Amino acid sequence: MSVNLARDTMEVLRLLASRRAASVTETIRRAISVLQFVEDEVAKGNKLAVVETDENGEQRVREIVLMG
Repeated sequence: MSVNLARDTMEVLRLLASRRAASVTETIRRAISVLQFVEDEVAKGNKLAVVETDENGEQRVREIVLMG
């Protein structure tokens, strides 16, 4: 399979791969798995959120809203 990516997208992909010491191919596989998980959860009516902890240990929940 061949995929054409914009230069900036490819740079991000390489950065993500290097953070995990993984190949670009493995990073794409992981990204697809994450997307599938997200879309499956949204299809079930569930919400996605990020829990932030500030310097005082206080937590704040931010909902992730997906477009389209």
